[in-house]
Amino acid sequence: MIDDYGTYFNGNMEKDFRKKITSMNRTLGTTIILSGPSDIYIKHFASVLIYLDHGHIWKIRPGISRNKTSGHRNDKNHRKVKRQDKRRNPKKKIKNHFIVFVI
Repeated sequence: MIDDYGTYFNGNMEKDFRKKITSMNRTLGTTIILSGPSDIYIKHFASVLIYLDHGHIWKIRPGISRNKTSGHRNDKNHRKVKRQDKRRNPKKKIKNHFIVFVI
């Protein structure tokens, strides 16, 4: 279990630490729980993202997909719809949320 992941890392430190964590996960087969105030670094390699709000589960989201070739990623219409959704529904800043990531 690692608390406040990525809070005091620069880019190179985070990259090296992420490589070590993922290699430990592959070789040992362990579940690693990371938590932090933001999902900036962890959402790119965690398999499950669990967001907590004042100690209660707020939302659960899948992390990265292990399958790199998604059928709709290169679809122009899909990208166009995603852009329109972002304009209509801008992301709200979340305060006082504790984020748990499971690799």
